[in-house]
Amino acid sequence: MKHIPESQIIPSKFMDNCFCLLPGFQAAFVVIPKNGITFLKKLAIYFRTDEIIDNTDDEVHKIVGYHSSYLVPVSQMPQYEKENGSMLKFAVWRDPVERFVSCYKYFYLERNYHTYFHFLDLYQNSFEYYMKFVELELSKNNPVYQDEHLRRQSDFYRREDVDYIVPFHKLNRFLTEKGIPLIEERANATSVKFELDSAKWEEKIKELYRADYDIKVNY
Repeated sequence: MKHIPESQIIPSKFMDNCFCLLPGFQAAFVVIPKNGITFLKKLAIYFRTDEIIDNTDDEVHKIVGYHSSYLVPVSQMPQYEKENGSMLKFAVWRDPVERFVSCYKYFYLERNYHTYFHFLDLYQNSFEYYMKFVELELSKNNPVYQDEHLRRQSDFYRREDVDYIVPFHKLNRFLTEKGIPLIEERANATSVKFELDSAKWEEKIKELYRADYDIKVNY
């Protein structure tokens, strides 16, 4: 049996912390799933190609990719700016309970495919089981090895990495004020009805994502 050298870097199935560039606008946003990311990626693609991706969300994510010319690792942005000029850098903040429920509805109740969740056969289990999985996922020491849909927003970037932290519901207004044009939005909104059946779950989610509630928006 061949052994992999300890020095060899094995690619992760999870996404690193990255900015996505908005070509032509000297602007970039932190890629945080369930925070308007499909819409923002569509903008990035449109500004580069003049093409509006209007079908599957999977195509949008495949075009931008995990390692592509659209992306700059958060840790490498200072060097990128030295070489390419100052950027307008922003992150979108979404209420953690709202973001959590959106993820659960989209993948578990609407059965949209997710390789990692499918591999672990999570779809057939209860909400309580799902909560236990989330706790286990967030217990990983390195946040980059947590699924990016569940990773805390606070683990994608530091406050000093961005110029603005924009509330989810003010994103369109922010882009318009900064002169970044919008396109028609047909992203992965969920339609299935779901409400947390107990206050204890909401409190548990807030506890798990307490660090996200410490993020101070500045727009």
